[in-house]
Amino acid sequence: MDRKSTGLDQMQKLALRSASDSRCLVAELAETMAGTLEELDAAKQDKITGQAGQVAGFDKDGNLAAQSVVTMEQVNAAIDAAITGAIKEAY
Repeated sequence: MDRKSTGLDQMQKLALRSASDSRCLVAELAETMAGTLEELDAAKQDKITGQAGQVAGFDKDGNLAAQSVVTMEQVNAAIDAAITGAIKEAY
């Protein structure tokens, strides 16, 4: 009977130690996650705002900046100018 009792005592001690180890592990994980979340929050990009029709791009320094939208009229004018200039050069 003592042998069974000793076996049960050992199992109870192991269970208590396992529970204690688990609590420590959970606490350590929670602390690590909290630190990671703080780092992510500090590194996140600010909210981007703008107006309808604007597009986002980057300035010469690599910072986010509103960019002008190129219209089809501007594209067609640039193509016409390039073709006209090429024709004048060729003749």
